[in-house]
Amino acid sequence: MTQQTETLNTLSSLYNRHYKPINKRKLVAWLVFYYPSDRVKFQRMKIKQLMAIYYSVLKRNAKEG
Repeated sequence: MTQQTETLNTLSSLYNRHYKPINKRKLVAWLVFYYPSDRVKFQRMKIKQLMAIYYSVLKRNAKEG
């Protein structure tokens, strides 16, 4: 396993109780809650980029509280 795969597996196991968006539209809606001014930017991004932002937000939230 690569380092990236291990990291993703760890993150997904840490956050398996959190909301998981099932499509791009729901993922964008979830991200807009945290970054309201970036809606159009999120809509133009690919799903892979959005998932990276999604996991970084979850990671940041886990550290905060």
